[in-house]
Amino acid sequence: MPDADEIFRRMLVESTGTFAMPTADQLEKRARARRNRRRVATGVAAGVVAIALGTSAALALGGDGRDRVRFDDDPNVVPTASATPQPAPTGAFLVVDLSLTSAVGARSVRIEARINGRIPQYVRGSTGEVVRSSEGHVKYTRIDWGDSSLQDGSDGGDITCSPNTPLVSVDERFTEPPHRYANPGRYTITFETYACPPVGKVIRKLDIVVK
Repeated sequence: MPDADEIFRRMLVESTGTFAMPTADQLEKRARARRNRRRVATGVAAGVVAIALGTSAALALGGDGRDRVRFDDDPNVVPTASATPQPAPTGAFLVVDLSLTSAVGARSVRIEARINGRIPQYVRGSTGEVVRSSEGHVKYTRIDWGDSSLQDGSDGGDITCSPNTPLVSVDERFTEPPHRYANPGRYTITFETYACPPVGKVIRKLDIVVK
């Protein structure tokens, strides 16, 4: 592309047929044209920079002008995921918590079992009739103290399982009379309970030290 001097020379040649030394007025016009071109170029560059800065600012503000944190720009900010509430179980389930309620190391040991959940309702073994109760009960409990002594526990009586019975809530506490160990040592207490399928047998163990 020809520069301004070449364009100016061509204009003189086309108008006069010859090239002559430009006059002072022509030189002033040429200088003025150069200043105008510099102003235009400067304005375009400034506009490009302004657009780039405006785009960056819009990105930092989220595009809609609202102030937002950019985690990729600030290494001290760590994004955190909001906790999603977990739905409560809707099917049959049974939870057993076993704890020691007597003094640690004592020869006479007492435990407590907390049982809760939703289990199928029983039917009466003698009639096959569904037990009419808003509360459920486990079928039995058994406690093995881990020292070859007789087991303790409870029995639900004349009840049995039957398919497709409604689910009922169960919330029970079992506190057995204290069991006395003859000798010091480490023992494992095993608590077992049962509810109709699909729950079945649930076992929990508790390790203790007797002094």
